[in-house]
Amino acid sequence: MDARDESWRDDFVMTGHGGWAMDGVHVGIASGQLRRIRRGVYLREQIAATRSARAAHRDLAYAHELLAPKQHVFSHATAAALWRLPRIGGWPPVVHTSARHARGGRSEGTLVRHTVGVVEVDRIEGLMVTPLLRTVVDVARADGFLAGVLVADRALSGVSVSDAPRVAIGRAALRDAAAATSPGRGSAVAREVAAFADARAGSPGESISRVRMRELQLPIPTLQREFTDREGRMFADFCWPAHRVIGEFDGIGKYLREEWTDGRTPAEVVIDEKRREDRLRRLGWTVVRWGWSDAVVPGRLRAILSDVGIRPV
Repeated sequence: MDARDESWRDDFVMTGHGGWAMDGVHVGIASGQLRRIRRGVYLREQIAATRSARAAHRDLAYAHELLAPKQHVFSHATAAALWRLPRIGGWPPVVHTSARHARGGRSEGTLVRHTVGVVEVDRIEGLMVTPLLRTVVDVARADGFLAGVLVADRALSGVSVSDAPRVAIGRAALRDAAAATSPGRGSAVAREVAAFADARAGSPGESISRVRMRELQLPIPTLQREFTDREGRMFADFCWPAHRVIGEFDGIGKYLREEWTDGRTPAEVVIDEKRREDRLRRLGWTVVRWGWSDAVVPGRLRAILSDVGIRPV
């Protein structure tokens, strides 16, 4: 993996070393033109205001890289942000790096250093980062089962970063990497994540829903099952054949993100979804839907699925 696009550097303003003078920075901050990312590094406000939470965490990594005497190897949640992996519960206010030896320095301020014996690295936008497989295992160990499943599901299905080809990890490789982790905090969780992860989860919302179903001890659903009628093929997020029930996660991205709407307006997407649901019902299936607020609260999802006969086993 080698995503070479380093255009992000043009977005930042630095003090000293040929950058802005401090009085100019103070004027820029006071006038709302600049936002401080870390000491000595600022981002133009018109750019900062458009950043998602994940992109804002990448900005913090970029800011540390700009002033580093030698390149960092970004890891854990920060590597996940650079790999464009999903996360729930907010991105950390610190960036994570890894090094072979403790002499890489101590954690300080907004920088956390892990001594983990990094063997290999990839490059994303000119930054050194732990490989995708290693990143997934690190996140599972550090942040728990839900966070681990979110990144593992996405990594298995593949990620696209900048100008580089799509990258994915294999399920067997994930299981081997999790099994090979040294004993200690999070090692058992990493193995559980590797056993549970599934490339067929089509969105973070579906991944979270799967984790909630596991917590609720609900019957294991089939993912992305194909259905066919006279009009063509359809796929369902979740399917319980024994109950003749189909479950669909309704995330806002389904109606707004360009790669999923295929040029249709939100209203057209809603109409198409209604027609698709009617087709599935005509095949003899019950269709139930839920959204983010239901997936993140186990009790809500339990009630929704219980109403259509999906109960703990």
